[in-house]
Amino acid sequence: MKCGFAMGLLALRALLAVRPDFLTGPLHFLVVIEEERTGDGTLAASDQGVLVDAVVLLEPTGLDLLLGGIGVLWCDIEVVGRSAHAEAAHLAVNPYDLLARLLGGLREWAACRSTTPTTC
Repeated sequence: MKCGFAMGLLALRALLAVRPDFLTGPLHFLVVIEEERTGDGTLAASDQGVLVDAVVLLEPTGLDLLLGGIGVLWCDIEVVGRSAHAEAAHLAVNPYDLLARLLGGLREWAACRSTTPTTC
């Protein structure tokens, strides 16, 4: 991605040369590791407070404008069950069963997001 970064900086410099008043607020140029697989670099940046309203990703697209893309959603999930004695097993709640239902719901949500993201 070194070429993408260089082209982004050159494009920004050219834009500012033509329209010096183009920027009306702060501009951040963020370079991170593992942006395609785990999102660790972006996650670390957001944990440090680097958050923005919009981004320009310098990925090759065949000169097409790409208005959306994939991302990584990080979350911590705590599943709580309820133990019970064998004679009252019907009162027990197995957290693994709850987790399986939760994962099924997340898969359905992800599938919906990939086809109709605004209605999920």
